[in-house]
Amino acid sequence: MPRHEGEPADALKELVIPVMKKVGNKVDFKLNYIGNISSDDGIECMHGPEECLGNIIELCARELYPEPIISLGFVMCLTNEYKVIPHESLIRDCAMEHAIEFDKLNECATRDDGAYGMDLLRNSVRRTAQR
Repeated sequence: MPRHEGEPADALKELVIPVMKKVGNKVDFKLNYIGNISSDDGIECMHGPEECLGNIIELCARELYPEPIISLGFVMCLTNEYKVIPHESLIRDCAMEHAIEFDKLNECATRDDGAYGMDLLRNSVRRTAQR
């Protein structure tokens, strides 16, 4: 998944995470993703299916661990190694670093043969499109 200067990852690292460390308990922060909803109700991500899977894993982290500093820390950990998202070893390492249970992430992403994770991503993409 290519990353270009000035992308949201930089904003996450330089702006969002520092602010959330200070005021996270006063803010209902939701990270949403961009993509296109296809004619068969699937999702097309800009950088391909690997990006979609990475987004689903990040959305599952938010779903399972609503405390922003936990889920955002996990997202930042993955983003630091964006070239290998969604390799299992990266996800396991970042999950361990941020006290997230890998098995719970996996169950969320694959629940109902992946339909649950796709619903999370589809809803996120729709929220982004409404803005």
